Amino acid sequence: MSRYYLPRSNISSGKKRKRFFKKIGKEAQEKGMEAERRFQMAFLENFKKPPWFIDLVKGNKRQDSNGNDFILFTTIVNVSIQIKSSKEGVKEFKKKRRDFCGVILIIKLDFNFNFIRKISLTKIDRFLKDYRQRN
Repeated sequence: MSRYYLPRSNISSGKKRKRFFKKIGKEAQEKGMEAERRFQMAFLENFKKPPWFIDLVKGNKRQDSNGNDFILFTTIVNVSIQIKSSKEGVKEFKKKRRDFCGVILIIKLDFNFNFIRKISLTKIDRFLKDYRQRN
C-alpha cells in the first residue's frame, strides 16, 4: 500500500481531492528532480569512461519537454536519456511517450554515485549494442 493511500470517503469535497493529488504530484516532481541531479552529479566525478563516451549534457527546456532529460554524445549515436525515480514513473512515461527511443533509467535517491554510473553505463552499453545490430 502506498504511503499516500487515502480512501475516497475521507476526502469529502472535490477541492480537497485536488489539493491532495496536487501535493502528491509536487512531491513526485521534487523526487524526480533530485534523481536527475544525482544522476548528473555521478557523471561530474572522475571515472573511467567507456571508449564510446564523449559527453553528457542536460537537455534544454524543449528537449526536456520531449522526454530528453539528458543527451549522451557517443562515438556511435547520440542517446536520449530519461531519468525516473520509480517503476511507476517509467510506466506513466511509456504510456505518454510510446515513440521514445532512448534509455530510461530508474535512479533511486539512496543510490551512490558509483552504483548510478554502473547501472547507467551498463544499460546504455546494451542500448548501443542493440543500435549497432539494427543499423
